[in-house]
Amino acid sequence: MRRIPLILLVALAVLAGGLFCAPSAQAQEQDLAQLINDYRAECGLGELLYSDTVATAAARHSSDMAAFDYFAHVTGDSTYFMAGSRARQRMEACGYPRGCWAGECIAGGYTDPAAILEAWKASPSHDAVLRNPEYKVVGIGVAYDAAAAYRWYWTADFGGCVDAGAWELPEPLPWPDIPAGDEELIAAGTWALDEGIFQGRTDGTFGPWDSLLRRHVALVAERMGLPCTLTTDDWAPALRSDVRDAIPGLEWLEERWDEPVTRSQVLRLMYRARDADPTAALLEQWFAETYVTWQGVTRQPRLIGHAALMVELSREHDVPLWLALGQCWRESQWGTTGLSITHNMLWGVKDAGGRWGELRGIVAGFADYATVEECIRAYFRLMDQGTYRGLIDAQDWRGLLDYYAPATENDTAEHYRIVMAVRAWAETRGIE
Repeated sequence: MRRIPLILLVALAVLAGGLFCAPSAQAQEQDLAQLINDYRAECGLGELLYSDTVATAAARHSSDMAAFDYFAHVTGDSTYFMAGSRARQRMEACGYPRGCWAGECIAGGYTDPAAILEAWKASPSHDAVLRNPEYKVVGIGVAYDAAAAYRWYWTADFGGCVDAGAWELPEPLPWPDIPAGDEELIAAGTWALDEGIFQGRTDGTFGPWDSLLRRHVALVAERMGLPCTLTTDDWAPALRSDVRDAIPGLEWLEERWDEPVTRSQVLRLMYRARDADPTAALLEQWFAETYVTWQGVTRQPRLIGHAALMVELSREHDVPLWLALGQCWRESQWGTTGLSITHNMLWGVKDAGGRWGELRGIVAGFADYATVEECIRAYFRLMDQGTYRGLIDAQDWRGLLDYYAPATENDTAEHYRIVMAVRAWAETRGIE
């Protein structure tokens, strides 16, 4: 009769002594140990070190159970231990120190470490062992014998003392072909799997050096909620420049724009952008898509490349970003309508005794800024002072625009209409 998988446990305080070092754990044992640590972390408990000494006792007990076809915490026939030995005696025989907490969970018939953990978590007594705060180390052993009733036999032994054979488990690899020493790529892969951002290949690997199609880049950006000009029906190979242009605001550490982009490169870029505020990228995309025709000449705004600065200054000075965008549109359609860089550019921020920006001279009563950045900074400083500050704090947008563009000089109603229209455009793009 085929037997179903079983689990048992024992937990006790032990006295032991001596030392024995065994080979490092194999992949299956490490996988289960890491899963146990992940579960303990979810419970707010400390990470267990992996003890080769404890693992020796666990591996030998699993070997005995498989070889002599029994399933119990108490040793029956054995190649290694006296009959009747329990976990504490087996750990002691392999060199684990005395005077420490000890516990044990065993399982039979399982092939998947994740399934074993779930079974132990579902059992209150096993779960208590997994979540015992006294434990500091774990050692795991698995054995297989086709002639035994359960074939696969697992033992997890826990100890409350850090012994000489204990070491820290390495960061688990999200895919087996991710380089073990590449910390950023490991972290990026783990994040991508957890969030469903990146999927591996059908054979369970990642293929870090494989190149991507443009549609793949679009899919990944879509899963992250990032703006992207590429589409999922574009089957052309993706170059690094394609990704740079399609997803504004990504943090590149190197160039070589004409090379095909690899899966690992895009994974790194997405990981670096995971906590980034998407506002700057959305704004930069808006700038890149905007063209204004004035006096027969069509141009893009001078604000391209300054989105991140505008977002930063908007928050630093507590000035709504939409207000800045709207006023700049009303003044100059974001710097395209014939204004020079050195005369009355962008907002045409007035100077009063040199208080705003680094002046290069005064032209017709307006500040003469040498760069776009200087004028942007001057605008936000101006809005954060005096009457402007009070009107913004009161959210009196009509009053602010009347003060900024008085009726004696401007069509104030039209100014207000345009600024509010830009506000609506920004809101439809998710830009606050």
